[in-house]
Amino acid sequence: MYRDLLVEVDGSDAAIHRIDYSMRLARRFDAHLTGLCLIRALALPPAVGTYMTAELEAQILDDENKRAEAALERFRKAASSEDIEFDTRTDRGTPQEHADIVSLHGRYADLTVIGQPDPEAITTSLDPGDVVMAAGGPVMIVPHIGTPKTTAENVMIAWNASRESARAVRDSMPLLEGAKSVEVVCFRPETTGSHGDLPGADIGLHLSRHGIDVDVQIIEGRGIDVGNALLSHVADRGSDLLVMGCYGHSRLREAVLGGATRTILSTMTVPVLTVH
Repeated sequence: MYRDLLVEVDGSDAAIHRIDYSMRLARRFDAHLTGLCLIRALALPPAVGTYMTAELEAQILDDENKRAEAALERFRKAASSEDIEFDTRTDRGTPQEHADIVSLHGRYADLTVIGQPDPEAITTSLDPGDVVMAAGGPVMIVPHIGTPKTTAENVMIAWNASRESARAVRDSMPLLEGAKSVEVVCFRPETTGSHGDLPGADIGLHLSRHGIDVDVQIIEGRGIDVGNALLSHVADRGSDLLVMGCYGHSRLREAVLGGATRTILSTMTVPVLTVH
């Protein structure tokens, strides 16, 4: 059961979608919702900092504080109109630190809700891949174009019997147990390996023991673009949530993601619950 949710908010149009989605989740689970707004800290090169006056620095910081307060006020107004418990908070750091900051706050929540970067936005300081790699728990990524009208009613699980996909299933169990339909999609591997003799059968049985009626689909996975194949299947089946593991590793504080993960995070059309 999710009882404590965190959503990252800012003043962008895309933030409206993730605020709305996080409030829907809060109502569903009678959960507390925290709105977190990141304030950009000044991180100027020495050559520039030399010419930065105290008055200009104070003005920039004041503008940042006002921007954050406006974003949080929009969140408060939206949350106040719903029957949910909520609070707000801010934290400050350079853009390079923002993913770590959100991840840290997310460690004290059951689920962290963030947004997919909008390619048309002027600035985007939060990389979803970096957040997922550092979070230590489930992250819900909301598309910048918006969300379906339904909330996790028709869920698709991308399953490959990996540690990451197993964690994603466990961490999404509250949503799976309340869904109207759950489909497990397996891409048939070259060898059965950890999948067992019948790929998808074991995870289907496990979910059925939680009272979840599961449809298992096996797709020939040889030589195909798994990321785009998943998105196509999501569209064909009318799924409103994709559950998948996030594959990759951190190197020098930069998330190096697998091909399918990269494709999903860049071209997603429905919310994605993922975990590393």
